[in-house]
Amino acid sequence: MVMIATKKRFVAPATLEEYLAFEAKSEVKHEFINGKIVEMPGATGPHNIIASNLMTCIKIALKAKEATHIVMGSDMKIYIEDIDQVRYPDAVVVCEELIYHGNNKMLLINPLLIIEVLSPSTEEFDRTTKFEQYKQLPSFKEYLLVHQERPLVSTYFREEEDLWRIRSTRGLEESCTLKSIDIELALKDVYEHIGFEENN
Repeated sequence: MVMIATKKRFVAPATLEEYLAFEAKSEVKHEFINGKIVEMPGATGPHNIIASNLMTCIKIALKAKEATHIVMGSDMKIYIEDIDQVRYPDAVVVCEELIYHGNNKMLLINPLLIIEVLSPSTEEFDRTTKFEQYKQLPSFKEYLLVHQERPLVSTYFREEEDLWRIRSTRGLEESCTLKSIDIELALKDVYEHIGFEENN
């Protein structure tokens, strides 16, 4: 039986099945980390706007080139089988076919591109620990990290098994390339409706 330790964490070890049953009844999102069910913090307005802008831009660009990729939002769980963990990315792109863990259509295992919108409290974790976890996924080719507080995005592209090329793009007049899906993202579109301080 899963027991509550605090408002955010559950101390008793849980199985994947227990997590999924709990999550199906929960009004808030939880991730499955090292056998624990961990509540996710709520997203800010800017975070949600940026995530929505990203999905819209990517879908429009892929449709224009008649690509068969599938774009999904933050309700799609990614299951990392090798380490038995479940994560919710802010957005994910899959190449042509969705592959799930077992017969469970809530647990995606073949993301091509994973997108995270950064916040001050999660930035270091998203760049390090979460990235290392996502690397366990054979299909994972590119990681897009998007800042909320300044117009800055970073792309991590897998060129070889253990070789990732990192590129940062800054400024609303610039565009970044997503090599895994062969499209350009204009930062002015990514950050539409987002205001920045002048020193950003």
